[in-house]
Amino acid sequence: MDPLKRAGNARHWYQEDAIFDALIPRLAEQHSLSQAVGRLRRESEGWGPPQRLPSRATFYRLAQPLGWFNRERYPSMRLRRYHTKTELRVRAERAPNGWVAGCPSVDKRPAELTELALPLYMEIDTILGRKTDSARLVVAVCRRTRFTLIGYLKHCTAAAVEAWLRTRMREQHLPLLGLIPDQGSEFARLTNIKSLTVYPCQPHRPWQKPTFENTNGLIRHYVPKGQLISNLTPAYVAYVEHQLNHRPRLCLDWETPTELLSRLLPAVAL
Repeated sequence: MDPLKRAGNARHWYQEDAIFDALIPRLAEQHSLSQAVGRLRRESEGWGPPQRLPSRATFYRLAQPLGWFNRERYPSMRLRRYHTKTELRVRAERAPNGWVAGCPSVDKRPAELTELALPLYMEIDTILGRKTDSARLVVAVCRRTRFTLIGYLKHCTAAAVEAWLRTRMREQHLPLLGLIPDQGSEFARLTNIKSLTVYPCQPHRPWQKPTFENTNGLIRHYVPKGQLISNLTPAYVAYVEHQLNHRPRLCLDWETPTELLSRLLPAVAL
């Protein structure tokens, strides 16, 4: 059987069906696949009852076998993965990572953490340069003082993130009490640090760690999007960290993060 027939998981739909012949000219007019399907549905009286028309998910499953992914012929074709409503529901109900299930929810963090009263809680995440680059910047920022730790990891693994954080806590005598990461696998071993309580954010809710998101925007002034992280040097990463920690901040009443942290925790080595 022709591989273009019954392509993907699309049931009883074949390349020879007239509906596909009507769809291709619209793709050639630079319509996206969703736009072409939507417009065709408005003009579907000649194709029989509505239940006869393929779903939009079917068209996306057939996009690659039918050759619609050709960017030269169809520049508007979006190559994203289309998820049906059933798939979206299953993804939403999917159990979290094993390490996340053993951590308290971010909604159950103590009141002093929510009110930014303690300088011992940090938000942590990684910064990506290009998807093809294995190097990452791991960034931990204090919610109370905006004091920032930046590390360069050649390979962003859970073991590397744990080793980096242990080293910084030991070298700077930083008695952290809690961390707020996302649910990425690179943070799976943070729970091995006995003195820490980890409060993972819920998926697709970046506002649950707003301090990091703000700091990410500041770091992008020095490390623009698309730049290869592997081209950075440890000296440059240390320079970026120094710049952020010695910048007067309006939210700190024009103190620098280093000055505020040294006043609240004099034993910290800065």
